[in-house]
Amino acid sequence: MKIRTGDPTRITRQTSRWVFTYNNYDPLLNYVEHFSSPEFKVKRAVWGFEKSVSGTPHLQGYVEFIRSHRLSFTQRILPEAHWECASSPPYFNYLYCTKNGNFETVGDWESLTSLPKKTNRTKLASVGMVVAGLLGKHAPIVRVSKEFSLRSRYYEETARYVKKIRTQHDFFMAWKHSKLCRWQYQCFMKLVDQTQRQILWVYDGAGNAGKTWFANYLNILYAYDLLDGLIGTRDVCALLSDAPTGVCFDCSRASKDHFDYDVLEAVKNGYIVSGKYNGSIKRFHPCPVVVFSNSLPATEQLSQDRWDIVYLGEGDFTNLDKSPIYSTADLRPFVPPPKIPRLGENFNLRQYLLRSLHNSEVTSTFTLWGVNATLATQKNSDDSSSSCCESYSSVP
Repeated sequence: MKIRTGDPTRITRQTSRWVFTYNNYDPLLNYVEHFSSPEFKVKRAVWGFEKSVSGTPHLQGYVEFIRSHRLSFTQRILPEAHWECASSPPYFNYLYCTKNGNFETVGDWESLTSLPKKTNRTKLASVGMVVAGLLGKHAPIVRVSKEFSLRSRYYEETARYVKKIRTQHDFFMAWKHSKLCRWQYQCFMKLVDQTQRQILWVYDGAGNAGKTWFANYLNILYAYDLLDGLIGTRDVCALLSDAPTGVCFDCSRASKDHFDYDVLEAVKNGYIVSGKYNGSIKRFHPCPVVVFSNSLPATEQLSQDRWDIVYLGEGDFTNLDKSPIYSTADLRPFVPPPKIPRLGENFNLRQYLLRSLHNSEVTSTFTLWGVNATLATQKNSDDSSSSCCESYSSVP
């Protein structure tokens, strides 16, 4: 064999796991005997017989030695091949090399728990394993596997959902010990007592009082939907949760002239209609709504009984000290995200979702708000002095 040109010292590290590509291989050579030679001390190896788009026949393989070796030793097996250190787990290299079905192996592959035993019908890798691969650094290799190609959309959606849960969990754990300053706590209490018609508008002309931080607090710890003031009816119908526990508008200073009051009223009413594409309707029980803005609202856009305006720096809100003092966990329990799913061999997304719903880890806003509001309505209907607006008694 002719030795491949180039500088083999470019790879100086030692490793026991290598991958190779061997163009124009010798079809008469018995590669099983060749890789099984005691001289090379191969623990396990797999290679697939492939053909490139241009028609060049080549071997795509993975070799794992008993101990670590440098490139100079590895090249003794196939001097003409291109060798690189393997960065993916053995099984994903196995999936890649065996993707077209024409392959050979050497050594013990069945001892890997992620590999199926030899049967008449090849068993595919589990959903949990494929999703774990998509969320790791080996995602490019997983995307060329047979398992992924069969149900790519399902795996992508599952991976996206798991990633979302992980992100929510990370933020929740980082924020759960946060405390509010005085004006934030006062606004929080207003949300607790907010009626089904009221909208809390927090005005801060100077800025830098902590409005955006408070909006994130409500979003992360109480599962409020966080929106900006520029969103239209067509978009909010698609972006808003099916059953929000609350809605928070965090408006930038530049968006003060473009705030959509139709969206604000529709969200507060719990009934949104979108004519986009085939059209859609979203209906949910009215929930607390708060707007953080650097400008005052156009009060003529909505009925006057809707507005509950807070002027930061005036009246009861003159104290704008940012010192964290108040905790709301005892007053109203947090709404934690679902538990992070364990992506093991037996992971089942449907069972995970059903278990989460059964354990009330995925909060149903209808249950959270609707039942309490219904009970309050029934109680008020029996009371001649009751008001047409019920106060919420659950999570703000």
